[in-house]
Parts: sequence; C-alpha cells; structure tokens
Amino acid sequence: MQTSLAAIGLATAILAWMASSDVTFLLAGVLLGSVIPFTLVIILPTNKRLTDSSLDPSSAEAAALLSRWGRLHAVRTIAGLAAFALLLGRMAR
Repeated sequence: MQTSLAAIGLATAILAWMASSDVTFLLAGVLLGSVIPFTLVIILPTNKRLTDSSLDPSSAEAAALLSRWGRLHAVRTIAGLAAFALLLGRMAR
C-alpha cells in the first residue's frame, strides 16, 4: 500500500510543482517517489524470502531477515517523513 500511496503523492507533487513552479513540491514528490524503486528493488527480495514456506520461522535467518526488513522499512518511513516535513515547511512560509 505504501508504494501506491507514494505514486499518488509523487503525481500530486508534480502537478503542484507544475501549477506553482515551486521546486519544494518537486523535491518532496521525488523524495516520496523514491520509495517506489527502493521497495521494488531492495525490500521486495527480503519480503519474498520472509514469506517463503521453506523458511523456518524460528531460525536465525528469519530473525536476521526480520531485522533487515525493519531497517529497510525505517528508511522508507524516514523518506516519507522528510517529504512531509518539506511540505510543512512550505506551508509555514
């Protein structure tokens, strides 16, 4: 769901940038949109391995994968928060 919301946010930010010529909208949109390739290229392989039926849930590998997923998800969350902060700063001007 986060990927589809990022795509909507990116498209909306591009429209806002085109309407206003304010580069803040474009920067926030690109930052938000960057989670799409990050999710597909970096996080998806971890997700696939975590949902693999051959993975023993109590194994060290499962624990390492869950830890990795948590760190990767934090990166996505920080990117979204940074885009939000940019837009909040834009509103405060």
